[in-house]
Amino acid sequence: MKTHTLPNVLLRAFVHAAVIAALAGASLAQITTTGIRGIVRDPSGAVVPNATIKLTDNSTGIEYTTVSSSDGGFLFPNLQFGSYKLSASATGFQTTVIATIAVESGRATDVSVDLKVGATGDTVQVAASAEQLNTTTAEVGGTISNKLVQNLPYNGRDGLNFATLIAGNMRSSSDRNSTFNGLPNASLNITVDGMNNNSQRFKSGGTSFFGFAPARIDAIEEVSVSTTGLGADAGGEGAMQIRMTTKRGTEQYHGKVLYQGSNEALNANSFFRNLQGLPRNKSRNHNAVGSIGGPLLPFFERFKNKLFFFAYYEAQPAPATSTFQQSVLTASAQQGNFTFLGTDGIKHTVNVLDVARAAGQTSAIDPTIAGILSKINASQSAASGFVPISGIPTEFMTNMQWNQALNTMQSYPTARVDYQITPTVAWHGTWNLRSSDFTSGTAVYPNSPFDFVGPAGGNIHSSATPYVATS
Repeated sequence: MKTHTLPNVLLRAFVHAAVIAALAGASLAQITTTGIRGIVRDPSGAVVPNATIKLTDNSTGIEYTTVSSSDGGFLFPNLQFGSYKLSASATGFQTTVIATIAVESGRATDVSVDLKVGATGDTVQVAASAEQLNTTTAEVGGTISNKLVQNLPYNGRDGLNFATLIAGNMRSSSDRNSTFNGLPNASLNITVDGMNNNSQRFKSGGTSFFGFAPARIDAIEEVSVSTTGLGADAGGEGAMQIRMTTKRGTEQYHGKVLYQGSNEALNANSFFRNLQGLPRNKSRNHNAVGSIGGPLLPFFERFKNKLFFFAYYEAQPAPATSTFQQSVLTASAQQGNFTFLGTDGIKHTVNVLDVARAAGQTSAIDPTIAGILSKINASQSAASGFVPISGIPTEFMTNMQWNQALNTMQSYPTARVDYQITPTVAWHGTWNLRSSDFTSGTAVYPNSPFDFVGPAGGNIHSSATPYVATS
């Protein structure tokens, strides 16, 4: 017989308590769940206590059961977004089945169940629950679902901008300046699966409509916007809430592969490039997308119909060209010749090296400077043209222009796991990453062997990894 000493029992109890406390803390920090609440009534409108209510997740087949209280009310808390089927039965009444109840992220759905007198074995089918007036909260907002997004024409794959379709949206020069109901940008809060996704430095900078972790169209199930009447779970983070929710796996395997691209051959040239006789800039996007979701490890009995996953990957290479320019000294200026307008109104040219020599100063060009000028001059063979600089004589300096190849690369991997550990305990976790490389092609002169990373270039990685345990 296996025995346990008291210290070992205490140690195990402490570990279990620590895990539960950590998961409970995650549950409080990440509000990703919602619920269904309702009331059961008979044909006369009286409440029906002790009715058996069974709820089934239409995506995964997971079932939940409860009993209506003495006032006929029932509640299914901590549900994931999606479609559910509800059945209600009680002695002396027919079983009522509501085939489809839509549940949105971060909001409780109200349902009214009406039982009809008859045998319990008889069933009354209701195709979908009627839209119910929310009588428990004053929250005002709306939800843009993925199905709606897929039916809209869109030149991109960022799902956050679809929040601007909600009534009350206001924008100025770009979506990055968007707000709702005239509220200041600093009152906007964006979350992904319950985790804060705002850039806090942009809160008052006029570009607060921005999320660090990506919200790609085929990885996000829905975008919910709440503009007023928020509860204590969300109101402390901002007067406006934009909640983005990652897709989840179902009891059947589903996948998707697509390509979305653009090419400069389909674009018109700009007016000023035509004016200069320059061709269209190379501008191409190649969006390759793949996703798959379904049951995870179903061949293990302990995970069958309990463990589900969703995985997504998007690659976005964008080869392009852009017209760069750099100020360069003319050949005459490099020899020390400088032209100026005299007080007599006539242009005069003087060689500053000769002036230095006559004054007994060094008149030779520094070898290091001469070497740099030589490399700059060699690069000018790749220039597409030279244009004047406003306020600077063309005899001294001009702007050298050239077409620079740019090759940026962005990737967006996403993963989600849902585990129904017991009928009353579940764990949900997601991971969304944005990986961006803007370094390639950033050069200060044409044909430069080096990529100099400027203020707009660099490798950028941002991610969100929220998780929540519910019971």
